[in-house]
Amino acid sequence: MIPPGYENRLYTAAQSREIDRLTIEQLGISGFTLMEVAAQRAADAICEVQPEPVRVLSLCGKGNNAGDALAVSRLLLMKGFSVDVCLALGTDGMSADAAANLQILEKMKQADAGLPLRFFENALPDRVYCTVVDGLFGTGLQREITGALAEIIESVNRWQARVFAMDIPSGLHADTGEVMGCALKAHTSCMFGTAKSGCYLGMGPELSGRRLLCPLPFPEHLLRQTGGPVLRSLSPGDKSEIEQRLQQLLQGKTVHHKYQNGNVYVLGGSPGLTGAVILAAKAAWSTGCGSVQVFTTAEVSPAYDAHFVDITRKIIPGDGSGLFKADAVRPVAEVLEKRPGVLVLGPGLGTHPETASAVRQLLKLVRVPVVLDADGFRALAGHTAKLPESLRLIVTPHPGEQEQLHGFRTATTDQLLEALDIFPCSANMVYLAKGSPALAGIKNEISITAYDLRRFARTGFGDVLAGLIAGMLSQIPDAALNPGLMLDVCRLALLESYERLGRQVKPSAGGML
Repeated sequence: MIPPGYENRLYTAAQSREIDRLTIEQLGISGFTLMEVAAQRAADAICEVQPEPVRVLSLCGKGNNAGDALAVSRLLLMKGFSVDVCLALGTDGMSADAAANLQILEKMKQADAGLPLRFFENALPDRVYCTVVDGLFGTGLQREITGALAEIIESVNRWQARVFAMDIPSGLHADTGEVMGCALKAHTSCMFGTAKSGCYLGMGPELSGRRLLCPLPFPEHLLRQTGGPVLRSLSPGDKSEIEQRLQQLLQGKTVHHKYQNGNVYVLGGSPGLTGAVILAAKAAWSTGCGSVQVFTTAEVSPAYDAHFVDITRKIIPGDGSGLFKADAVRPVAEVLEKRPGVLVLGPGLGTHPETASAVRQLLKLVRVPVVLDADGFRALAGHTAKLPESLRLIVTPHPGEQEQLHGFRTATTDQLLEALDIFPCSANMVYLAKGSPALAGIKNEISITAYDLRRFARTGFGDVLAGLIAGMLSQIPDAALNPGLMLDVCRLALLESYERLGRQVKPSAGGML
C-alpha cells in the first residue's frame, strides 16, 4: 500500500537509498526481503502483460537491481517461463543480495537439470527475445555507458522487445533523466518503493514507458522526511483534488459586483502581435472571473474591435508607435492601485529596449500579483536583482526564454531552484518552466507534468495558459494568496489547458472550477 498523499511523490536516488537504508535499520526488514517484495511486484507486472509463458532474457549487472532481476527470474521460472540469464559484468563483485539470488538460481538448476534456465556471461545469447528483464544498471549510475555494454543495450533496443526495467531503465540518470551515453527503452519501469524523478525528467518520459510504482513496506514517516524540496508528478487525474482545494477557499465568498469576482488586466500586444493578447484575455474570461481589461495604445486598439465584446479596453499613453513605453507606466500602475486584480504582462508585448525598460519600471510599482509571460520575461534578462522582494510573481517562460535568461532550455529540478534564487521575490513566486515535461515550482515544492505535452507545441498555448492562470488566481481572496496556492493555480491551469487542447475547441465561458 502507498500511504495516502504519497501517490504522486517523486524522489531522487539519494533520497530513495536513504529510505531503503532506514527501513532496514529501524524496522529490521532485511534488504533481501525488500528485494523479494519488489521482485514479486515486477513479476506480476510482467505476467499481466505477458500471461503466456515465453523465453525471457534477464539482463544483469552487479548491483541490487541485478538482484531484483535475478529474483524476478526465479519467480517467472515458477510460473512456467523459460529464462536466459545474461551476467553482462560477470559474477565478481556482485552485491550481497544479488549474489544470494544468483546462488538460489544456481541451486535450482543443480537440483533440476531440466529446468528451462541458462546462464551466459559477458555477452548476449545468440538469439532475439520479445521480453527482457532489465537489471543491468540502476539508480547509482554516474558514468557514461560505453564499449561492450553499450553494444548490448543497442542490440536489445533493436529487438523492440518488451523491456521491464527494474527501478529505472539502464542508462537513464535516476535524478535528471539524462541519458548516460546510451539507455534501454523500456515498455514498463517498475519503480520500487519510490517513484524516481529521472523517469519524469529529461528523456525519462520517452524511455521509461509505463511508469509503475511498486510499493514496498516503507513507513510514512520515512517517505515524509526526505530533506530538500518535495517533488510531485502532475497527472490529469489530479485535477479534481486541486479543484476541491481551491473551491474551499471560495465557500462563503460574497459577490455583489463584477469587480468583487476577480479582475484580470492584460498588457501586451504591440503592432502585429495582438493575437497573443486576444488569446490570453479570452482564456482569462473563460474562467468566470468578473472582468477582463486590456491595456492598449490608441494606435493598436482597433485591432481588437472584431474580437472583444465582454472584454474592455483601457487606452494608455503612447508616442504614436503603438508600443508600451515609460510614459504609460504610471497610468497603468494607478489603474491597478485603484482597482486591484491580477496582471498578465508580456504576451505580444515586443522586445523594443524602451518597452523592456518600461516593464521593469512597472514591476517596481505594482502591488498586485503578476503573471509574467513571453516578452515580459525577456525584459528581465540581466535585471532580476532589481525586482522588489514583495512582488508576487508567476513567470511562465518557454525553453527559448529560459535559455536566454538562465542558460538552460529544459529545466531540471536543481536548475529550477537555482533560477528561483536569482529573483529577490523568490519567497513569493512560482516558476513555471514550460517544456516537455513542464515544471512548476516554489522554493519547497516542485510539480513535474507526467503526461504527453506534444499537443502544447502550438502557437498561442503560452498565452492561453497565462490567461487561465490569471483568471483563476483573480477569484481567490487576496488575503488567502500564498505561494502554495499560486502553485495550485498553476497546476490546475496546466491541466485545464491540456484538457481543452485535447478537445480541440475554443475556450468557452464557465466557472473557474
